Amino acid sequence: MTKKELAIASYCNTAWAPHLAALILSIIDNCQKKDILFHFFVLDIQLTDTDRQMLKTIVSIKREKASIEFLTIDNHLVRRTDQELSKVAHARILLPALLKNQSTEKILYLDCDMIALEDISELWAVDFSGHVIAAVEDASFHHPLIKVDLPIKTLLCFNSGAIVIDVLKWNQLGITKKVLEYIKRYPNKLECHDQEALNVVLYNQWYRLHPKWNVQTYILNKTKRHPTFIGEKEYREARKRPYIIHYSGQPKPWQPAFQHPSKNYYELYTTQVKSLLRLLENLVG
Repeated sequence: MTKKELAIASYCNTAWAPHLAALILSIIDNCQKKDILFHFFVLDIQLTDTDRQMLKTIVSIKREKASIEFLTIDNHLVRRTDQELSKVAHARILLPALLKNQSTEKILYLDCDMIALEDISELWAVDFSGHVIAAVEDASFHHPLIKVDLPIKTLLCFNSGAIVIDVLKWNQLGITKKVLEYIKRYPNKLECHDQEALNVVLYNQWYRLHPKWNVQTYILNKTKRHPTFIGEKEYREARKRPYIIHYSGQPKPWQPAFQHPSKNYYELYTTQVKSLLRLLENLVG
């Protein structure tokens, strides 16, 4: 059977490796389609050999449903000062450029602090032609981006934790270069790493997804209300049936201070990761 390959990317360092393993397992286990193969690109931010082997092991256990590949970010692509931090902050921006020589046309970028609860292969059926990316509104604020120099004032701002990217269109329009130029020119206007810069460059080139695809902490705990009736209705739908939970902000579900019931989803998959690794270790041993 010829399988349809769906590309997913995340950046990862040693601290985030266990959380990425849980995310990967949640994505694989929630897709029951036999004709789908997830190909995970890991933007390698100084992972150790042990980290890479752990991630490879999780994927190999599910090898009929997934594969994994590690990408390195060349130092010349990022700032020379504090290159590791710069690589983390610029991972999303550099991803399409790193895929220029790949056959990947569309890729889903996900932050590591996420867990999938539904079949996310459905996301590839969303038609966002005419746009460079598809993303969910950022739930932390619903105000015009006054701080940044947008050609127009808009109430819409996307969260960069989950982005479907048209790789070809992104590279054709030189989005990476434009975003990096903005970051260099206005470093004091960036509070969320690259998110503001991405919103400036792509302010009229992104397609709005239902919030179920990126159910941020603000939505889960009802910290923020959407300013529109339809938006608030979608928030309720997202809480009732989240497709991807995003543990945005602080604290994180692996920290004692995090008390929201959604912590159970994270713990479910981290426990499964540990169990699978122990099982394989016992079989080999």
